[in-house]
Parts: sequence; structure tokens; C-alpha cells
Amino acid sequence: MVDFKWFPGFRVFVVLHVLSIISFQKITIAQDEKAVLLYTSTEIEIRDGKMISSYSFDLLINDRSADYLSKVVVPYSKLEKLNSLEASLHRSDGSLIRKLTRKEIVDKNDISNSSLYEDQFCKVFTLRNSTFPYRVKWSYITETSEFVTICNWIPVINSEIPTQKAKLRIITPDDYKLRIKSSGISDSSIVCIDHCTVQEWECSFHNVYAEESFQEDNVENMPRVWAVPLKFHYDRDGRADGWKEFGGWVNELNYQLHWLPETEKLYVASVIENNSSRKEQIRKLFYYVQDKTRYVNLTIETGGKKPLPANYVAEKGYGDCKALTIYLKALLQEAGIPGYYTLLKAGIVNKDIDDLFVANQFNHAILMVPLESDSLWLDCTSNYPLSYTGSFIQNRYALVVGDSGGSIARIPALSKQQVWKYRKGTIELSASGPAEIKLQISTGGEEAERIRYICKKPGYNGKIKALTDFVNIPSFVNDSLQIVEFNRDSERNEIVFFGKSNTLVQFYGSELVLPLIPLEPGFFAAPTERTTRMKLPFPVCLTDTISFIIPEGYQAAGLPGPRSEKSESGIYEISFTSKGDEILLARHFEVKAGVYSHDDYENLYSFIMLVRRIESASTITFSKL
Repeated sequence: MVDFKWFPGFRVFVVLHVLSIISFQKITIAQDEKAVLLYTSTEIEIRDGKMISSYSFDLLINDRSADYLSKVVVPYSKLEKLNSLEASLHRSDGSLIRKLTRKEIVDKNDISNSSLYEDQFCKVFTLRNSTFPYRVKWSYITETSEFVTICNWIPVINSEIPTQKAKLRIITPDDYKLRIKSSGISDSSIVCIDHCTVQEWECSFHNVYAEESFQEDNVENMPRVWAVPLKFHYDRDGRADGWKEFGGWVNELNYQLHWLPETEKLYVASVIENNSSRKEQIRKLFYYVQDKTRYVNLTIETGGKKPLPANYVAEKGYGDCKALTIYLKALLQEAGIPGYYTLLKAGIVNKDIDDLFVANQFNHAILMVPLESDSLWLDCTSNYPLSYTGSFIQNRYALVVGDSGGSIARIPALSKQQVWKYRKGTIELSASGPAEIKLQISTGGEEAERIRYICKKPGYNGKIKALTDFVNIPSFVNDSLQIVEFNRDSERNEIVFFGKSNTLVQFYGSELVLPLIPLEPGFFAAPTERTTRMKLPFPVCLTDTISFIIPEGYQAAGLPGPRSEKSESGIYEISFTSKGDEILLARHFEVKAGVYSHDDYENLYSFIMLVRRIESASTITFSKL
């Protein structure tokens, strides 16, 4: 047995050797991925009314497919100042290649596609190496005295990039109260030091997955810490004890923003004089805002949470969702009609807000106008009809703000009747040429919204192609189309397509075979291919009435029998009827809206696979006379 003498130098050697082995193993494992966030830390300190946030990142890029990650964007604003920024390029073992120089940093406005100007900025730089793997390290510090949220910490670059280690530290005075919500955290601690409370969290993220269709929440499976102060200052003091208090702060933020120029008051007076019905007055003023204004993403003054005043929108003719909502509210107020500023988390498949966690969870503003029988939810950034609740805001919680504070309400869901899609047409089949197609499509819901947008977009050269994509018939070539003029108050759109398809029928010897034209959307992947829950934000509902003209010189060699299938998640019905030289296809397909857990999705997918098998077997064969 050899007795090692633990003299100091040998002990240091052994410790460093063990650490180098561990580090080598981690890097080797990390190199199996295209990129890995090896380490990230965030430290947030509340001191003297200011929030000082320090961020650091160590990113390993293993191959060219992740080279885009070498471009780093660091956001800041007039309210959240950027105090320092450092970055460097390293080999995979951590040895320095070079440091970022000041001339490599580009200052930009963080401008979205629909913005005219913003007070959001970013510094952009790229540190790229010609050989792989390599590491990019960067760190920066921001400071602000105006904030509503401490952090919504999700230490993940995206769902396909693992995070090896992440740390969050929040330092507050010991009497500073926070509301905290966390998930996916492996370790946490809290200590009190020198009249300060120090809270720490550690985690990693290894269950990587690709983005999935109709994914309920893009951070569903990621570690997260959300911290908000119960008392805060943003333009003015506010509280987050409950939604009533938080809504009270929003209401005060909007105080004295409703003044209108005399020309606007005169217009409102004319609307009242010529329209006795309150709903008609609302309709006129809502459409007036739609016609007069343009949506842009403005984030000035208090960084985007405080709206611009109504007279600004009246003069300039544009504003963001908050400003346009205030403008409409001011017009209705002038007419003696109450309207309530309303905040929500918009998006077709976004996860709803947590109504039990009082925090600024919102990204959109609309106006709620109560009526005797119902309420109107008016999105001033849209071109929707008055009584239509769009797919972007339907079926979710919202914070309705009034003089007495805030309260949570539920925006109604789009109904099955509103999203129903009808296809009616005639397809004249031929053994010697393409099939001649006339197809009338009537759509509602989100698809009608897209068609309305395409039709109204000025100078859009791709309009015909974009509309033709709604046909969904193999190899369809559009000859012409007729857009049925829709009334402004109509929720539905109707287009008649005239075109051809060369591949609709297929030859098998002397026979012709007609497969069914596609029915259900192709976003139902196998359960083994999904990691997240699926959220269908509104029902899928399609009805087909298609007449197939039998090719000249042929006859139908029998027709598939009718089928009717029902499950907890959907309905499917199909039948064929022969009438002279025509075959009539009647088909109906429904899938219920909702969030599908993994078990629910397996049942839904079983139903979808049954439908696909029936569809595949429901071909029509034509033989020569």
C-alpha cells in the first residue's frame, strides 16, 4: 500500500486534476449537441429604489448549424439603461482567442415590423470563429428605477439548446415584499445578511425538443422563476396585492389621457345626431378609428406601459394598441358611452394568464364596452367587424380596468358556427386532360381573418398565390378567382376559384382512380413526436359538398359505403351518392377546441388515424364503358 503525503502542492494538483476531468467530461457531453449554454447567471439587486441587474453567459457552439447563435442581441431602453457590456471569444477549453472591440458593437432601435419608431434599443455584436467548437462569453449590467416586474427568468436560449447550469440571485432589503412563482428548479435557498434578503435558485435544462404545432406554451417544460414586487414604482406608485389594486394603478396611469380636439368632438356630436341606437353609435365610432388610424408599436415616455393621449392619436393618425384603445374610449366617453380599458395576453395559441398570480402578464390592450344583453370586446388594431371577437383575443382571461380598480373577466370563445369552413363545388374529371375545378369556399374565424388581411393589404403582389393556398387540392393551378364582396359587418369571407389539376385522377391500367381531396389539416403528429401539450384554440370544422363529373366513356365501378364516427374529441361523416353522370361527395369533419394532455392527445390521434384510414380507403374507381 502506498501512503501519499498530502503536502499542499500535491493536494492542489489532485484537486485541479479532478476538476479538469470533470470539466472535460462536461464539455465532451456538451459537444454531442449543436450548441449548449454551459453557464448563465443573473443577479438582481434592489437598492435605493433602483433595480440593478447583472447578466453573464457562456455559450458553446459545436457546429455550423448553430453558428447563428454567435450573433448576440443585448436589449435596453431609455428607462433601463445599459451600464456595461463585455464579450469575448474562446476555444472549447476556455482559453481566450480575442475580446470584443467597441467598433464591433452596433447600436440599433429594437424596431418591430409594424413600428414607426420606438424607445427600445439594443446593442448587437457577432463573435464567430472559423473552427468548431468555440465558445462565446458575454456579460452586461442594466439599471432602472421604473419597474413592475423583478424578473421572469427562463434561462434557456430556445427549446432545442440545453442549458448545463443556471443561477439566479435576487437581493432585496429585508422588508421588501415579493410574490414568487417557480417551476423546474433543482435547488433554492434564502438567507438574511446585513438587513438584506438573498434568494438563490439553480437549475439546468436538458429535455430539449423542437417547436411543435399548436404548442400551448413555449416555456411549458422549461425552468422558470417569476418574481414581482408587491409595491412598485412605474411612472407612479402602484401595488400588486390583488387585481383590484393592480388595475387601480393602470387606471391612474391612464388618467387625463382622454382629451379630444374640437374637431373630434364635433364628429362625435354628428354621430349622435344621426344615429339614435347606442350600438350603431358604437359601430360608427369603432369603424371611424379603424379607418382613420394605423397601428404602430410605440414605446415612448414610460417604456410602453403608459398609453399616448387621445389627442396625439387624433392629430397623428397612428398609435399602438394602448393609444388606439384610449382614443376609442375618449370618443365613446364624449358620446356618453362607457368603455373599459382592458389588458390581456394576446396570441392565437398563447397560454392564458394565471389569474391567481397578480403580475403584469399582458401584451395587448383592447376596449370592453358593456351592452344590455352582452359586451363588446373591441380590438382597435384589427379590421374586424364590430361584434366579432378575433382569434387573437378570444377565449381568455382579461383585466378590465375602471375607476374602482381592476377585475378579471373572461372573453368569449369563438363558436363552432363562427369558424365553420364550407367547400362547395364541381370537379369535371377527364381521362385525357386536367380536371376542371370550380370551388366555392366560405370561411370564418382565423382563416377568414387571414383572407380579409390578404384582400385588404395594399400593393400585395402575392395576393393570388396566397389565396390559392386555401384551396388545398393537389397540383391545383388557379385560372381565375372571384372574391365575393363581403359586408363590413360580416364575419365570413367567400371566394370562388376556377382552375385545373393534372394529378387529381390516376391511371391504373385501363381504370381511373380518384382519391379524395385532402380533408383534415396535417398538424396532428404522432403522440411519440410531441413533447408539449397541444392547444387547439378554436374548433376545426369543415363541411364538403363536392360534385364529381364522371369522365366521358367511363362509369363508376361501385362507391364506398357511408361512414359516421364519433369520439370525445371529434366527429367524422362521409357519404357518396350517384346521380346520372355525377357523384356527390358529402363530408363533415370536426375536432373540439381545448388543451389536450398527453393522454387526451393519444385519444385524439387515434380518432385522426381512423379518419385517415377511412379517407385512404374511400377512393372511387372508374372503368371504361
